[in-house]
Amino acid sequence: MSHNPRQSPPLDHPDTPMPSEAFRDWRKRLGLKQKEAADLLGLKKRMIQYYETGKRGGKEVSIPKSIRLACYALEAGVVDYDGNHISGSPTAQADTGPVPER
Repeated sequence: MSHNPRQSPPLDHPDTPMPSEAFRDWRKRLGLKQKEAADLLGLKKRMIQYYETGKRGGKEVSIPKSIRLACYALEAGVVDYDGNHISGSPTAQADTGPVPER
């Protein structure tokens, strides 16, 4: 089964690591500088550099699931979430109203 990287990841593999190239492509696709991506993700710029190279001090670095999910949310236009409301960017296409109850 082939998978288009622009689509949602397959749900049957929730812990599939995000390749460093995909992380760099995500940042560039959003038009972010490393510092801007770091600020949005709550990280230091140095961590962005580690994630983009896949290495830190010669050792392999993997991108945590929380960061992978945050990347997905930011690409969808979600800038913050307080448990009830989604805050989005002015140009995002995401609904920025209350989250519907299930």
